[in-house]
Amino acid sequence: MTSYSFTEILNKPNADQIRRFVESKGIAVLFRQLAPGIRGSTFKKNGKQYIIVNKLDSSERQNFTIAHEYCEIQLENKTDLPLDEQHQLANIMAGELLLPDDEFKPAVNRYDLHELKKIFPSVSYEVIARRLVQFKPLVVTIFDNGLVTSRFGSPLIRFPQSATQLEQTAAQSCYETKKTVSVSEPPMTVSGYYIEETNGIVRVYITAEYTGE
Repeated sequence: MTSYSFTEILNKPNADQIRRFVESKGIAVLFRQLAPGIRGSTFKKNGKQYIIVNKLDSSERQNFTIAHEYCEIQLENKTDLPLDEQHQLANIMAGELLLPDDEFKPAVNRYDLHELKKIFPSVSYEVIARRLVQFKPLVVTIFDNGLVTSRFGSPLIRFPQSATQLEQTAAQSCYETKKTVSVSEPPMTVSGYYIEETNGIVRVYITAEYTGE
């Protein structure tokens, strides 16, 4: 993936202020009811840039959509980037915009996922988890209603594409107890976090931290 410097773009607004930050750049943010699964989009009219956000989404989701679409606008002139790579890069930039290094990094090794969510309440669990893997030798697996829907990890480590037996066992325990669980089996320490989403999904985040070979 092509590397760019985003020092000027990522001006460290608090997630609560992301809409105000974007609008201060001359970009209007509009909330509309969009089709299911559509989070947002951008368009330009009479020389002014607009971001459309799904008004039915949670405030956390809306924060990320605003940040993502803003970053997409910043990348419009990066013609050397394929569209899918541009989209991925905008996701990374949006995470950095909502959870800037100087605020997030000091908390990474001090707090678990639930605690981080309390510290950064305007950002979703998933955005927090995706930022975590940038700082720790960590693999995150998301279970929705018992099924794996996403798995991602630190670029610094190699990890199996499928959840290990230990990770699956931790997820099952989370669903059964509805509590945070933790188990160690070298070279991994596995933790599970139980979350009831507002859309009827019962979600479990499994983090597997690699502590050695």
